[in-house]
Amino acid sequence: MTKISLSQLETFLKSQCDALRTSMEAAEYKDYIIAMICIKWANDNFKEQQETYAQKLKKDYPNMDKAAIMSEIEENNTDEYDYYVPVE
Repeated sequence: MTKISLSQLETFLKSQCDALRTSMEAAEYKDYIIAMICIKWANDNFKEQQETYAQKLKKDYPNMDKAAIMSEIEENNTDEYDYYVPVE
């Protein structure tokens, strides 16, 4: 996967939003934007909870190496999170 710069991402997203605005009614466009904001919030919330879980693991298991911690937080530990976002 090729990485893109922030300005390239902003340009791409702006052009996609322009395409959506011209192809649908405002109410329909609003539904897409609200859904994207909700998904973004859930993803950000999940990432914060993963970091909290990683800190908890470091505290509870001080000898656990970084690779083991990363492996553990990527496991399906749904009881640790309000929302679970699979790696795939």
